[in-house]
Amino acid sequence: MEPMLPPGEHHQSSSSGEGLLGAALDALPSHIAVLDEQANILLVNEAWRRFGSANGNADPTFGVGSSYLGVCDAAAATCSDAARAARGIRAVLGGAGEQFELEYECHGCAEQRWFLLRVAPLFSGSLRLAVVVHINITARKMIELETAKNEARFRQIADAMPQIVWTARPDGTLDYHNRRWFELTGVPESSGPDYWVPLMHPDDREKCLDAWADSVRSGKPFQCEYRIRLASGEYRWHLGRGLCQTDAEGRVERWVGTCTDVEEQKRAEAALLETDRRKDEFLTVLAHELRNPLAPLRSSLDILLRRGLDPSLSAHLCEVMDRQVKQLVRLVDDLLDVSRATQGKIALQMKPVRLQQVIATAVDTARPLIELRRHALEVAVDPDVPGVLGDAARLAQVFGNLLNNAVKYTEVGGHIRIEALRSGAQAVVRVEDDGVGIGADALPRIFDLFRQETRSLDRSMGGLGVGLTLARRLLRMHGGTVEAFSAGPGRGSCFTVRLPALAAEPLPEAAPPPLRRTAVARRVLVVDDNVDAAEMLAELLGFLGHEVATVHDGLSAVERALTFRPDVVLLDLALPKLDGYGVFRRLREERSLERTVVIALSGFGHETEKRRVQEAGFRYHLVKPVEIDELTNVFEGLSPAPD
Repeated sequence: MEPMLPPGEHHQSSSSGEGLLGAALDALPSHIAVLDEQANILLVNEAWRRFGSANGNADPTFGVGSSYLGVCDAAAATCSDAARAARGIRAVLGGAGEQFELEYECHGCAEQRWFLLRVAPLFSGSLRLAVVVHINITARKMIELETAKNEARFRQIADAMPQIVWTARPDGTLDYHNRRWFELTGVPESSGPDYWVPLMHPDDREKCLDAWADSVRSGKPFQCEYRIRLASGEYRWHLGRGLCQTDAEGRVERWVGTCTDVEEQKRAEAALLETDRRKDEFLTVLAHELRNPLAPLRSSLDILLRRGLDPSLSAHLCEVMDRQVKQLVRLVDDLLDVSRATQGKIALQMKPVRLQQVIATAVDTARPLIELRRHALEVAVDPDVPGVLGDAARLAQVFGNLLNNAVKYTEVGGHIRIEALRSGAQAVVRVEDDGVGIGADALPRIFDLFRQETRSLDRSMGGLGVGLTLARRLLRMHGGTVEAFSAGPGRGSCFTVRLPALAAEPLPEAAPPPLRRTAVARRVLVVDDNVDAAEMLAELLGFLGHEVATVHDGLSAVERALTFRPDVVLLDLALPKLDGYGVFRRLREERSLERTVVIALSGFGHETEKRRVQEAGFRYHLVKPVEIDELTNVFEGLSPAPD
């Protein structure tokens, strides 16, 4: 390949040097041409010639001698790359630029191609020539296009996600957040390199930045919980996670991560911790409250056991024990009731009731405590107060709980008022006191289970903290509501109950009929490991005219049944030595007892227990404590009559 120099220009060069230079140019894969000062092509290398042949260029000189600028200028009108190339070549030849580069497309019929045009000056004596190099960059451009396509696909997916998605450079500088970030925070990515840092809660910032710096330094996965300030000014908890992407040699290329809103989860965790704390507090209170009545009971028993029967003390001791046993029963009843209410297992006996009678019952229940604390009680029931549809016993329990609450949190000698009136289509009952009041922070939680505000009084009247919870749940079952109000500590409190009013007045309830002796006396075997319960039930059945025997374990029950030949067995299911189910199976195996009716007794009334009793073959199942009317109805329905 021999360069064509302008006429009149002299140069000295050895033939071997020129041959070596030509061979070097021909060995290069890039398309190379040398231009004179007017941009005419002086020479081209082998790669240039091959490209021309492959693309149908029939010019045997492959453009040598022609104007390179002429080709560019001809195409400039329709091709912006050609116009830019022409300007760049003129700048290099004219000395206005030392080098010019341009990436451009040059697609063939069968393939896509991209080239890098590079123009540099070439000095030959006083002449300023130019070297034009076309480098095929198709492979790189294909990779770049695929990368861009993947990046666009990634961002499209990221923008569709409900979470915040981010990416960062290897040094930890965040360079992308998805659309969700802007929707939540209102802060664009263009706010600076650390635009996300000020949005973290100040209490979480140091912990989060330290964790992120450690991950960037070590390449370990990033994970941290922190609060982000939203556009509304609210802070919400998020879980930030990030993983690094590495190249084949393990060098970090970039980080990809997410921020997931975990505010509800954090609130649930806090509520669970609070519930657990309240449970522990409740167990402590329960132990305290149970020991209160047990201590005088234990002392009374010690006096009876050690001093013998003393008529001067017996009446007093009996009063003490009766009062403390009632307190224990009330504690257990509260626990059972709140458990049943929580599980929706309280069955209400709904019928028209007069609130006057319900309130009178509640007042009678609370009166001993009111008198003990020397409170002044005012009862104001409007004659126009409407009747309601409800369970009279449960409503009396509600108002009794509200009165007891007022008693507990009112200093000795305080004032309590309960009033009832009509308000439109509702019956309204208010229980007010001038006690220690309720703080504003405690009011929203006053009805929560096991919530108990000490409110500066001693704990001797504290209770279990379930009364208000039970009252609210029972009222909801009646379609009613209860609200608490207090002007603050030391300013008393007011609880307002609202119930749907009946359109018509309820009829007065009939008094329960007196007990009468049965027309058909039966032999009854009572089986219960609680000796007191067995003996009291036997006493009651004996009063009704039945012949009764008692035993207190399963094996004794089987033996006694074979000799006593009972018509009815009242069988507790939880027995020592042999449980009630085992006793029942043994009795069914005895032909002499095939006409004996076995009635199951248990302290559990839930559906699982009922189903188990029924599947075992019992005809009847009564829940303790047994109501005498219920037991009498069962006995009257038995047939045939005993011989």
